[in-house]
Amino acid sequence: DRSSAASDVYKRQYTPSFNPFAGETTITYTVRNAGNVALSGDLKSEVRGLFGIGLASPVEEELSEMLPGSTRTITTTVSGVGQWLYLNPAVTVYPQVDETAPNPGPLLSVTRDTVVFAVPWLLLGLIVLGLLIWGGIRFSRRRNDARAKEWMEYAEAEARRKACLLYTS
Repeated sequence: DRSSAASDVYKRQYTPSFNPFAGETTITYTVRNAGNVALSGDLKSEVRGLFGIGLASPVEEELSEMLPGSTRTITTTVSGVGQWLYLNPAVTVYPQVDETAPNPGPLLSVTRDTVVFAVPWLLLGLIVLGLLIWGGIRFSRRRNDARAKEWMEYAEAEARRKACLLYTS
């Protein structure tokens, strides 16, 4: 008797929220019982970021019994996932067999992951807007400084001219 669970992630989607720190990642995957013993088990869906850091609370579900050779397509939504640019949704299957079934040997968990890019457009837009405002203020100050310098030079030249006219008359 042997047991073998397999999992394949074939669809993933990120749904952003107005709040860049709260969105949803929907993961659709197929679990396949590739062994010859009926399996059940636990499923854990999670979203990790760069360096494997968890970005939201994992979603845990129970996998009801699957007969040998059967497959099941499951869709899970992980909420509270921020727009951190790089998202790594992962699904782990922890297979179990009924206590009355013959010993199938070691039951190994199976993890599959994929990559989703969630660009924080609102945040990037605010940054670009802030940079444009900063650049406009900086340009305006430089232009005003140049005008003030020209005005001071003109005023000094005019004062010298009037002073020369006063002394020469």
